Amino acid sequence: MNPKSFLDLPITVREQIYTELLVPPAAREGQYLFRPNDVSTSLLYTNRQVYAESRDIFYAKNLFIIVRPDYDVFRLLSLKPPTRIHYPCLTVDNLSQIASHGRFAMSMELLTIGSRPGKFPWFLRAAFVITAQALRYFMHDLAAALSRPTQVSIGQFQIHNIFRYSRLRFSELVFGSVMSIPRLPAFKALSIRGPLHPDYHQQLMAKLLNDQDRIWYEFAGAYASYRSCIRNNMFPACVKSDLDMQWNFANLRCLLQALDIVWDFHASTGFQHNEYYAKASLFESVADLYSKLVLAYLIEAKRHPDQAVSSYLAARRVAEEGIAYLTEDNRLVNRLTFENFPSYVKEENMNLTGRAKAVLSLKASKACTKLRDGAAASHYISDARRQDANISPDMVELRLRLKWKNLPHSSGLSDESPGQLVRWNEQPRHD
Repeated sequence: MNPKSFLDLPITVREQIYTELLVPPAAREGQYLFRPNDVSTSLLYTNRQVYAESRDIFYAKNLFIIVRPDYDVFRLLSLKPPTRIHYPCLTVDNLSQIASHGRFAMSMELLTIGSRPGKFPWFLRAAFVITAQALRYFMHDLAAALSRPTQVSIGQFQIHNIFRYSRLRFSELVFGSVMSIPRLPAFKALSIRGPLHPDYHQQLMAKLLNDQDRIWYEFAGAYASYRSCIRNNMFPACVKSDLDMQWNFANLRCLLQALDIVWDFHASTGFQHNEYYAKASLFESVADLYSKLVLAYLIEAKRHPDQAVSSYLAARRVAEEGIAYLTEDNRLVNRLTFENFPSYVKEENMNLTGRAKAVLSLKASKACTKLRDGAAASHYISDARRQDANISPDMVELRLRLKWKNLPHSSGLSDESPGQLVRWNEQPRHD
């Protein structure tokens, strides 16, 4: 009996047709970007049954990977970064959330920390899509793009969905061909998260990491230059437009993400590289960047008085975000962290981290004061005093200023003000 329609064909035959139409031809060197025109995606819109049957083939057999490089990598790859992802059945405007979408098998974050940050903040979060079969060609080009000695390259691979494959089979499909490439990108720090097979995890870390004995020295130098450019751009004379502030916000967040990856990498190795001061320096750097973000929002409040309340709220949330991040179990730094170190190393590191905590607490207090939340401001001043007794300005003077302002014990400016304090949850350094 001849079938009367496409849906009368056996499911095995229909799946073969779906595969022919929805899986693109084999990728070639220099052509690794996924282009919807390479496949007949109109099939997905035929009807509900065809969509239900074909979408798993489209997503699972292609194993889409979202790549999110910074501006320098885009430029070195000679790519034009899109502002949206046009993708069959998925158009994404908010690129900050795209990597968590369940239809992507994996996401790759690629950052380069050099002498100066990128000039165009909207390019920092651009993205493009490749398939697993094209990954080897992309990695080959990436190796050439990241070969400049003045750069420190940092990567993060996050596996989101292995679909119905086992961990071993998924690892083979995505990274099997990559292992045979003679030249791979050299990262100074690499974080691999998600259900990757341990053998592939170990091989990737061994092949993609380069000269780890000097990781912290090289990263710290590049980071200091990068941060200095951002700091100089925050002076009032330099902030001439909203674009300048967008540049500051985007690059501060970029540095925070880089530090997060570097910290994860150090933690995965047990801090075997430069253990005497790497963790304390990472802690101090993260606290400093969050303090700079708070300052950026306070500057925004001065630039736009009509939107000051929202800027003060953002400043407080950023300060508390930083405190919450630095009090996570795998980020916390206290005396136990340096228990086996020489006494002079312990004291030096405790001084660094104590001051960093105090500065961030004072930034939180400043934001709370602007929100007229006297109780929260007073608590954060006390936190700063407990972390570093020598912090300037003097705590007595700060308390007097707060008392003279005659602030209420809760926010008087906005009902949106957060009410619960985020505190350093370890024993204070000073009684």
